[in-house]
Amino acid sequence: MEKVFDTILDGFYKNKVDYKLIIDNKEEISKHKDELIGNVNKLINGNGSDPLLIYSIILLSTIGEKSIFPTLVEVFNLKEEKTNELFGNTIYDVFVPALVNTFDGNYHLVEETLLNDKRKDMGRGVLFLAYAGICIGNKKPSRLVNFIKSNLDNAPYEDFYDDIVDVYLDYKLDSLTVIVKELWLKGKLDADMHGAYYTILDDYLLGLADDDNSVYKIYQVYANYSEILNLPDKEMNLDYYLNIDQVDDKLYDYVNNNRYDGSLKSYLNKLLEVSNLDSIYPETEIKNEITTVSSDVEIDKVLYRFFKIENIVTNTDERDDLVKFMGEYYDDVINQFEKYLKNHNFSYDDYDNSRSIHFITAELYE
Repeated sequence: MEKVFDTILDGFYKNKVDYKLIIDNKEEISKHKDELIGNVNKLINGNGSDPLLIYSIILLSTIGEKSIFPTLVEVFNLKEEKTNELFGNTIYDVFVPALVNTFDGNYHLVEETLLNDKRKDMGRGVLFLAYAGICIGNKKPSRLVNFIKSNLDNAPYEDFYDDIVDVYLDYKLDSLTVIVKELWLKGKLDADMHGAYYTILDDYLLGLADDDNSVYKIYQVYANYSEILNLPDKEMNLDYYLNIDQVDDKLYDYVNNNRYDGSLKSYLNKLLEVSNLDSIYPETEIKNEITTVSSDVEIDKVLYRFFKIENIVTNTDERDDLVKFMGEYYDDVINQFEKYLKNHNFSYDDYDNSRSIHFITAELYE
């Protein structure tokens, strides 16, 4: 059976790693774990450029070898130039699932390392995303949320706030909705990365989750750098994004081929009819996870339609009839919105901070 392990190593050297061979022979890998652990220790001993080190981490993560977890965490206490060298290759991508699969139960070690004032660079985000996966995988989401809340006023590293959004989207944590909204309102998120608040919420309610930190994920990531034989295909559910594309295409086709006839109600109703725009409004999810107040949903739906249509119209030629349509449409939406505020005795800030679902006033009054 010695030859099995030799074949597994040979796959690394030939850039043809056999996933099935590895998964079927975990016991053989375990027999050689001391050798592999010795390779991983090179991380701390200053020889992190050895590419076999990466493969050793992958194999030890495959068998769930917990003894390397402190070593992997210690990487984030190394000098910044050292981790920049490491994170310039495959190890950056495999680190998150590797940490999750080797976790030894020591939450405090990860938390203390994240809060280490000596380091605030972007690489720390890898450890935070791994920490999120560890907490969720071990059914301790409250620990993760409490850590986030405790550090909102003093981000432990660069891009911490943007990584919170990634965690929010990956793990569908409703308890982070208010936090993400607050971060957006306070201008702490990278607008180029996340877009408007309604874009974030759309992805949260109906978008794809990326919460897979399994052993399979490690090899799926590694497949970007080496040929992986016998790696099963896992189909991604793209229905949500395909549906949005179809709606956008139908909206574009209509406004591109039909001039505005001067009747706002008629033109708008036809747009909604031919595009089936309302089909992508996540009303059920909003009522279940965001609010049960019908008037909030009603005004949000008005805004949702407007911004989706505006986005399409602004990508067509600037025809006079479409400029007229959007001007009249905007005035109508503003009128409905301000009536909503008046009826509920809300200010713009009241709406932004406590009532809005998708949209905030900065986006409406730009």
